[in-house]
Amino acid sequence: LNLEDNKLNALPESFGNLYKLIDLNLISNQLESLPKTFGKKLLGNTLALDKIELQNNQLTTLSEYFGELEKLKHLDIHNNKLQTLPDNFGNLTSLNFLNLKNNQIQQLPTSFQDLKALRKLDLSQNQIADFNFLLDIKDLSFLALAHNKLESLPESIGRLHNLAVLNIVQNQISSLPESFFELHKLTELHFDHNL
Repeated sequence: LNLEDNKLNALPESFGNLYKLIDLNLISNQLESLPKTFGKKLLGNTLALDKIELQNNQLTTLSEYFGELEKLKHLDIHNNKLQTLPDNFGNLTSLNFLNLKNNQIQQLPTSFQDLKALRKLDLSQNQIADFNFLLDIKDLSFLALAHNKLESLPESIGRLHNLAVLNIVQNQISSLPESFFELHKLTELHFDHNL
């Protein structure tokens, strides 16, 4: 369903009844929120959504049922106004692509570490000061944390054995931990404009 580049500022509560929908494009609208029941199982059926694109809206929160979108693999919510994610966000265990760039997120829910299928994560241009919670996501190959509030890298960053691209530009990092040199698959490091 492609609803890109309209002036939608709301969706009807019944929108979640489209439980066979696989791809949802709501890019460049004026949405401040999604229906409260968006993601909720319908008569025991999980929504079939595989890909959701919500970038360039005005979203401040996501539905408390968002974590029930168990089949979701691709989620792009960059350029919004999100400050937090639902506590059950880590239930999105099929998610392998997540773009949260340019929001207002300071902290992620503890369940975030359960996103074991995640390969590409962009958290650039937020207000994150710590990312120890990511160290259990072993298959992460792309991580962008540019323009945040990081003052250091976790001592055990070397546990991210599959990390190929790391972007930590424009933070306040003054040194690299010893385990950093265990990132043997790292092919790109963007570290400029720190202290």
